Amino acid sequence: ELGDSSYAIDAADQDGDGGVDLLLGASTGGRAYLFKGPVSGVVNIMTNYSQIFNSEGFGSAGRSTKFLGDIDGDGRLEIGIGDPSNTKGGGQSGSAYFIFGNRL
Repeated sequence: ELGDSSYAIDAADQDGDGGVDLLLGASTGGRAYLFKGPVSGVVNIMTNYSQIFNSEGFGSAGRSTKFLGDIDGDGRLEIGIGDPSNTKGGGQSGSAYFIFGNRL
């Protein structure tokens, strides 16, 4: 459930199929979702997604999400997910997560 959350949205052709894919981060619950394109019109965000990340309640992962580019040269865009309030490293250390595009 996306619930009451702050969202981060990015759009790009993640898988190289010519359709725009949407990346949505939801900070409440620390999750990120990928909507495979082509995406147009009204999208039901409760049924048309793949959950690609779940911080299991630590911090606010998903407050920032970004397609990073094809870093490893496999034709798929990698994804970065930011969590500015994760305290696993002590205090307000924050966390960043990296997901290889070929794993999506």
